[in-house]
Amino acid sequence: MALLKQLSSLRQAHSGSIRALFSAMPATSSKFYDVPEGHANADLSQATCNIGLNRRRDLTLGAAGGIKLTINGKPQKLADLFKGQKTVLFGVPDCGKICSEQHLPGYLKAFDDLRKEGISQIVCVAVSDPAAADAWGKKIGADGSKVLMAADPIQAATRILGMELAEPSEPGPKSLRYAAILDNGVILKMKVDKAPGDCKESSAGSVLKTLQAMIH
Repeated sequence: MALLKQLSSLRQAHSGSIRALFSAMPATSSKFYDVPEGHANADLSQATCNIGLNRRRDLTLGAAGGIKLTINGKPQKLADLFKGQKTVLFGVPDCGKICSEQHLPGYLKAFDDLRKEGISQIVCVAVSDPAAADAWGKKIGADGSKVLMAADPIQAATRILGMELAEPSEPGPKSLRYAAILDNGVILKMKVDKAPGDCKESSAGSVLKTLQAMIH
């Protein structure tokens, strides 16, 4: 019992010392930690983070290389699709109005200009049933001669890029709107719009300017 009383007295004395120490400290509004300059207001949105995470990633290696997209009714591995090619890969959220009137048509119009900058293939990814993706693409004018329509029905490729927004079975946009410049499967640049309703960063014009800045 005497030992317990002694331990209790020691704890009380220790607590009193700690309280006295903090009460003696001057009041201040400064933090007890420092955030590196430029980090305090850093953009940590999904779009911005994914740009960094995907930079220089090789989509022909490991699990990524084995993922398949359906093109012209046939499953094709990413490793085979991108091998030996300089590719612009862009994803549409839902085959909606902006996708139909701006995003996909923009790449069809910019085909010749993108070829001049060394691009050998343009691939449009839609989280959709293959037949529906093909029908939508052909309706817009993507018959495979300029832009390849690639269906990602189980969202495998979209997920490996971190671009998913909703499950394939759910209504609304399934992915972020994005575009990537790849050389032999390696992502050189990733451009992601912050909202599915935007078509700026991932537009054909934006990608073309990025290519020109990289090459010239």
